[in-house]
Amino acid sequence: MTTDQRPLASFHEASHVVAAFLQGRSVEFVTARASGRSAGSTETGRVFGDLQTTEDCEIEIVSALAGCEASRSLGLDDRGSDHDERVAGEIALHATSTVEQAIALFDKARARTRRLVATERFQNLAVALAAELAAVPAMSGRRAAELLASWDPAPVATGIRGATLEQFASWHSSPWATAKLARMTPRSHPPSGERC
Repeated sequence: MTTDQRPLASFHEASHVVAAFLQGRSVEFVTARASGRSAGSTETGRVFGDLQTTEDCEIEIVSALAGCEASRSLGLDDRGSDHDERVAGEIALHATSTVEQAIALFDKARARTRRLVATERFQNLAVALAAELAAVPAMSGRRAAELLASWDPAPVATGIRGATLEQFASWHSSPWATAKLARMTPRSHPPSGERC
């Protein structure tokens, strides 16, 4: 993975974690380190047998799709989307009796994911966690949950160690952070020096 890819991988993986967190779920481990064909990984520790209800399955699908949908919302090319969509499809098939039902569940979960990643709350938490993952590219799910809980609700556009999105973009010169900045509507920022 190149230096330019780490911020995108960090944002993608952070998005999985934030989606799980905002739905009351946790993850076991998250990394933005490249391994094989993957630029990063988020492990939930759950298997199909743990998913007892359709709602459980829908939550897992939303979490699986969050990385690619968050990247797409910024107009970024996300190479992890094929894998994430395949995992989401397998969960949908597990939860239903027919292919038609699986497609309907998948589509419902995708719409729910798009609504979630469009929220300011999701975006602020994903950017903040991505900044942390870019600095220390692997962490336990427990540590990620502690950070998210300490930031939620986070001051607008402020993340780890008081870093603003503008600072994160300048540190990493990343296209996705620059794109996110361009799409942000003007809003008041915390007073200078205020930290989350």
